[in-house]
Amino acid sequence: MGLVSRAYLTPNLLSHYRMKPLSSFFKPSSYTAPRVRNILLGILLCGLCLAFFGYLAEITKWFGYIFLYIPARLGMINQISASQVQTIDFSTSPTEIVFSKPEAYVVYTAHLDLLMMSDRILEEGFQPWLRIIHLDSGQEVNVESIQRGLMPYDTPFAKGRPIYFFKIPQAGRYQLLHPTYPGATVDLAQYEFRQYEAPSRQILLSEGLFILILIGTITYHYLSHVRSKKLAVQNQNRQRAEPLYNALRNKKKK
Repeated sequence: MGLVSRAYLTPNLLSHYRMKPLSSFFKPSSYTAPRVRNILLGILLCGLCLAFFGYLAEITKWFGYIFLYIPARLGMINQISASQVQTIDFSTSPTEIVFSKPEAYVVYTAHLDLLMMSDRILEEGFQPWLRIIHLDSGQEVNVESIQRGLMPYDTPFAKGRPIYFFKIPQAGRYQLLHPTYPGATVDLAQYEFRQYEAPSRQILLSEGLFILILIGTITYHYLSHVRSKKLAVQNQNRQRAEPLYNALRNKKKK
């Protein structure tokens, strides 16, 4: 295309070729400043998310407790109560404790230093940092490390996650030798049978039963809601069509 001679450029053509300002290429923005309510709502949601992740372990255990409540009531599994959990202060050592009867116990803790020490000892293959000795006989109780993390079937009445398992052979006074930390505590959860390394068949069956009951309940309520809604629509249509039907019937009689 050839060059356009300046003599032939009319004012209209000059205005056409003149560079337009950049602002003319952009439409006015529809941005509106956020309201105070929206800002507060965002802060609240962020706080709830942080609280959820901060208490994720406890939420998981409580969810599992509710999840297995019905199977426990049916006697399919053993679910301990709050009275079967004992809190021990680890600010000083040794600690003397009385076990009233032979039972299996799981050691729970939420103390970060104790958890890190337990993981490091487990990785290196060393003996657990907890020693339990029967004061009358001098017999030492075998303490085993739990090689798993937190599971939904862990009791919510014990803080933290499980680290050790031991079984008391006879009732009596026992001495616990352990590292000390200011404010550190552990919870001893009493169990009737061992269910720590992997879920037992009873737990798997109970979870499957609960899932079936939950799905069946939700499906029943959903179908009932759909059925009632359909009947309501049919009744409305019948009420709307009834005057027209009566008018046609009366007209036919005449």
